[in-house]
Amino acid sequence: MTRLKYTQGSDNIFVDLGFSEQEAEELLLKSHLFHRLQDAIRDSKTTQAEIAQLLGTDQSKVSKILRGKMSDFSIDRITSYLLKLRWDLRIDASPAPAKAKRGRVVLGGISKNARAAKVAASAKTRRRA
Repeated sequence: MTRLKYTQGSDNIFVDLGFSEQEAEELLLKSHLFHRLQDAIRDSKTTQAEIAQLLGTDQSKVSKILRGKMSDFSIDRITSYLLKLRWDLRIDASPAPAKAKRGRVVLGGISKNARAAKVAASAKTRRRA
């Protein structure tokens, strides 16, 4: 049996891909939020045209989101869209460990079950409105 050789990666795929630490942290945050935006759109069970109207944009931008065209959207735009889709954003900051050269992005989130419950509750609220 041949043993495969591998290199242990860092905690941030973007560092592993050669981005500077600062760029990698920003991309990690952006990709996390972008993935949540994709989840919000897919979980809504709404057409792209209806989502576009809710977001105040056109259907082609919704299509770009679902196809993963993250570079076309800023963090500001992504967070704005999440808020319009009735998703909460939780932001916190704390001092880095004393030995750290710089701060880092630490991502957290809710479980898939909690997310599904939130989407269902949000849909129910929209139907009543």
